[in-house]
Amino acid sequence: MKLSQSSKIIIAGLLLALAVVSSTSSASAQVAEAAKQQHENRLFGVQLSPLEGKAGAQIRAALGPERNQFLGFIRLPVEGSRLFVPMDVSEASLIPNAYYRDAYMGAQIVTYGAEDGDTWTAILKFPDGTTGSWAPITFYSQYNGQENCFVGGGPTSCGYTDYILAWYTFAQCQPTGTYTIEFLFNGVKFDERQFNLWPQIKDGLVPKLYQVDYKDPNLYQYANAYDYNYDPPVPISIAVKGCALTALAMVLSYHGVRLPNGSPITPDELNTLFKSSGVYTKRNDVNWLKIAPFTGGRVRFAAAINFRNLNTNICTFGPQLVTAWSHGEPTGHFLTATGRDRTTQKFLINDPVRDTSPLYGESWTPSNSTRGFVGPAVPVTDPYTGVLIHLHSPAELLLTDPQGRRVGLDPSTGQRYDEIASAYYEAINISDPATGQFRTETKELALQGLVAGEYDLEVIGTGNGTYDLDFNTMDQQMNSGLIEVIDVPVTVGVRHHYRFEFLGQPGVPFALRAGFHGGGQSSKVNSLLTYAAPLESQTHLAAGTGTYAVNVFYGQNILPQTFRAVLEGVDVTSMFHPAAGTNERVTIPLVSGRNLLHLTVDGNVGTRVASDSDRLVFVIP
Repeated sequence: MKLSQSSKIIIAGLLLALAVVSSTSSASAQVAEAAKQQHENRLFGVQLSPLEGKAGAQIRAALGPERNQFLGFIRLPVEGSRLFVPMDVSEASLIPNAYYRDAYMGAQIVTYGAEDGDTWTAILKFPDGTTGSWAPITFYSQYNGQENCFVGGGPTSCGYTDYILAWYTFAQCQPTGTYTIEFLFNGVKFDERQFNLWPQIKDGLVPKLYQVDYKDPNLYQYANAYDYNYDPPVPISIAVKGCALTALAMVLSYHGVRLPNGSPITPDELNTLFKSSGVYTKRNDVNWLKIAPFTGGRVRFAAAINFRNLNTNICTFGPQLVTAWSHGEPTGHFLTATGRDRTTQKFLINDPVRDTSPLYGESWTPSNSTRGFVGPAVPVTDPYTGVLIHLHSPAELLLTDPQGRRVGLDPSTGQRYDEIASAYYEAINISDPATGQFRTETKELALQGLVAGEYDLEVIGTGNGTYDLDFNTMDQQMNSGLIEVIDVPVTVGVRHHYRFEFLGQPGVPFALRAGFHGGGQSSKVNSLLTYAAPLESQTHLAAGTGTYAVNVFYGQNILPQTFRAVLEGVDVTSMFHPAAGTNERVTIPLVSGRNLLHLTVDGNVGTRVASDSDRLVFVIP
């Protein structure tokens, strides 16, 4: 029987009204069972809905008397209401389409006048030619004391002889391409249909937003960024530096994050909220860890998502940020990846800059790095805890975890390490996409999935100057923290060590220690005072040196009121500001010859109070 387009639309609405009512569990809750069954080459489920009432009568009238008929293909998107909807039919192809981000895909048939012993099943042919089949359904006029029962493939349903049968299976991250489904009644095929599973998020669900719409720096200043080539400095606009902001706005919008008034997110409004919520760092970078508390836990940063598994992570978690070369820098521009082009297999992108190709690598040279995000309804364990380290300097970072795994770069050998799955190390060099101006470099090391024990962070000098080091932290309850290490002198080849332990337990602070502990006591006592500078007990300085900047770290368990500092017999305690878990840079005066700085503090070590005493000598010819 051939139906008019209007009849098909009416039937689609009616059959969904019937077949979706009993679908109450979310897609994510059934993922494990679906994956298990699909692995066993069995397809996931059959949903039975009796043809009753006015809707059933309308379907019968529209379809006619044939006992078994195909109704249509259905998909269950993870976005929106999480209910089955009809598959899309594009203008380019009459074959219906599902998307690899969908939770389920399937088809519906209608059967009339079931008779005792009738059976129904369906066979699905995958794009690679392999097949899977659903468990058969059998009709019994009498079954366990009930009448007219459909048994098998799912919960038994009784009381009617006319039904809609919805055959569905797992769609998310499954092989993409064209599928064929055969429907059998009493072992004989009565229909065969095809549909596509496309390797992308449905077009339009990730909004296209553009940083170039916000050019006026007085109206749309990006973060707190200024151009210091002018006197006085002038603001820098979102159009110039807002690619990461804009790409992130697309990701958040996709996951249902809205402005406080319920309106869709725009880059300028998100920029304003980031400023007031402390999401930007002092260097105007985005603190990715703070996306979780900013969205109330709806969207979180995931360091484990990288370019090697980007396609899987798009279909599993949603759109992701990718980077591209811009004006000679590998991480100079951010874009939003939404899947793959089904013809070229290149990644599809939404570019914050207008009039560029939607294919990754055509308008910008790909740098194959990502910033990963996970949206709602994805079960995770401790999704928020992490450490985000930013380095501003002529140096590189190399982190070693308690298991000996490393991430970072050793400039002395040129060796890059990527041994920790939930971590990455990259340089960020965002600049004006049109001119390449206003470039600022930030070295970024992100770490999640932390393990028990001590981490060792090396700062390895690549030039002469000073560096700043920011440790941004997030615990299991989305409480954020920041420890800054400022203006530490560095030279080519020098290695500074910082050590920390952090598992994200609420109420347990991030404890950062510098690499040099001053010596003289046990390790636990020595941790009360540690130093980023100097790096040894005796430091030789150049002739004519008149000052030295001591970078001292105060342990979490110090008793601040007991701290004393004596320089060559003179009490200089007032120059220092000891507080548990902090660090500071104190510049002390020096003279030619030998200069002794003696620092002491008491602190709680286990069940006793101990004293850490360090004698730091500075020698000037």
